[in-house]
Amino acid sequence: MKKDFLKSEGTKYLSERPLQDLSKTLAELTGIPEKFFSVHIQGGQKMLFGGSYDPTAIIHVTSINLKDDLPEKISNEVMTLFENELNIPATRMYIHFVTTKADMVGYNKSTMANY
Repeated sequence: MKKDFLKSEGTKYLSERPLQDLSKTLAELTGIPEKFFSVHIQGGQKMLFGGSYDPTAIIHVTSINLKDDLPEKISNEVMTLFENELNIPATRMYIHFVTTKADMVGYNKSTMANY
């Protein structure tokens, strides 16, 4: 079983509905049941991007065995949502993708290798 995690730090806050939409969309894109998908959005951060304090977001996606075709699809969906909901231009966001092995992610007193 896979477990994915998305974490974003940005200058703006995201309400619950778009957060739920993001979780659902990412679960659909990755094929991972939503119950194994975590999304953490931390707004209100003081951030400088390209020498400007204009709204920005730095996004981290960690996945177990992320398929090669998914980063571009995830980038499109996440950045579109952030543009629409937070008015942050895609040119003011980075997404960092990290893939890991199932035995390197702890869950339920064990690791995801057991799921």
